[in-house]
Amino acid sequence: MSIKTRIIVAAALVLSTVSVPVMQPVRAEHTAVGKAHKNGVHEEVLIKAPPKIVWRSMLEQRKIDPDSAYIKSASENGEPVVEQKFIFPSPFGNAECILHLNETAAQRVDFKLISSEDLKAMEGSWILTPTEEGHTKLSLSTYVEPNISLPRMITNGIVSHRSKRNLSMVKKLAESSAKSM
Repeated sequence: MSIKTRIIVAAALVLSTVSVPVMQPVRAEHTAVGKAHKNGVHEEVLIKAPPKIVWRSMLEQRKIDPDSAYIKSASENGEPVVEQKFIFPSPFGNAECILHLNETAAQRVDFKLISSEDLKAMEGSWILTPTEEGHTKLSLSTYVEPNISLPRMITNGIVSHRSKRNLSMVKKLAESSAKSM
């Protein structure tokens, strides 16, 4: 069996055995930038907490993400840059990448790949939208293009699983924090 076939089989097995928490579907227009809007994965969740609490929970989630070996924030030429090393096994390999972040506090984070040996492209947006009830709709749009050739369906399946898990982590942190206030 070729290495590409083994990778595709492994990805299919991972996707078929992973339990993803059920999330409330929320429909809205996607305002992600670039390829994340057109060819990427779009996931959304309604969080029973105001945007400021959701924002703090997003920052906390970065620190406790079990798939991250490390995350470092820095500034280059006055621009925020984050370096994150992913340790999860996937068809992309143990992805290590440096991302450029453009943050608007309590509203959105746009991210774009600066460099990676494992990925050709990665970009997307986290978007917080307040609701009339005082809650927050959190959207995550992501486009990933690995250095290995994989069908878009498999790549997007892996990205969708990670996106749902990340949104679920933020939801849990934010709603727990909102209840304790």
